[in-house]
Amino acid sequence: MITIRKRNNLYEYRFEAGKVNGKRKQITKSGFKTKNEAYLAGQKTYDEFIKGENNIECNMLYSDYLDYWMKEYFEINYKYSTAKRYKELFDKIKEELGYYKLSKLTSFILNQALLKLY
Repeated sequence: MITIRKRNNLYEYRFEAGKVNGKRKQITKSGFKTKNEAYLAGQKTYDEFIKGENNIECNMLYSDYLDYWMKEYFEINYKYSTAKRYKELFDKIKEELGYYKLSKLTSFILNQALLKLY
């Protein structure tokens, strides 16, 4: 459900995106001159959110994402020897796919790289 509220002389839309780590996540945007403008923009954003459409391009490279994921998740939850082995495998994957932006990776590109690697 989209809610509209007035902040100073401008309007803002807001809707619930769900919970992340037990905390509510809301999507908001303000700066609309009229209540109707805010509602229409909020409805469009909400529809894109529900359908899973995202027009925001991610500039992070796949190799940077793998490094981040390894540091923030894998090394914390798995033993050192397992993490070390995965890092060695990630080096091979980075050679093939590391220069792609996350937003540009497709199932076709991933499939071709996996066929080449194995």
